Amino acid sequence: MSLLHICCNLAGSTVFPQLFEALAAQGVSQQVFVPEKRPEDMGKNLPRGVPTHCALTVKKSDALLFFRKAQRSVPEIERTVDLSGVTLVHAHTLFTDGSIAHALCRRHGLPYIVTLRYSDIEAIWRYEPHLHPLGRRILRDAAGIVCLSEGARARVREMCIPPKEREAFDRK
Repeated sequence: MSLLHICCNLAGSTVFPQLFEALAAQGVSQQVFVPEKRPEDMGKNLPRGVPTHCALTVKKSDALLFFRKAQRSVPEIERTVDLSGVTLVHAHTLFTDGSIAHALCRRHGLPYIVTLRYSDIEAIWRYEPHLHPLGRRILRDAAGIVCLSEGARARVREMCIPPKEREAFDRK
């Protein structure tokens, strides 16, 4: 298995490099793509021994024009990452990373899993209802969904998933 992590929060957290390094220590082949907004974050918290590609593909205007993030990130991934050996994409957030993983799935047939975070639901889902259809598509098309707690899973299930799709959500 060869993983491609999409991780927009690498610069702000030391948890992600620890995860990537622990997976590498277990022999998991992986690489990381980091869509960055600020030049000063380029190269922060890079995991040791894991190929990491950072690119300034996020702009301040993306707060209003969200869909452009993926439009800029996917071609950058295609240019800098060898996708031929990738067997699974891990999107570390629902919206930013998930939209990129979803686009890679559509363009290259790469299956992806998405991790749901509290901020995905309590900030973005709650206050940006125009992104609900995208969020549902990302969750519907994901090969797997990782919830960081049972409470988060229950909240997402009730708040975000239409009743007719809840059984499929539960299987993921």
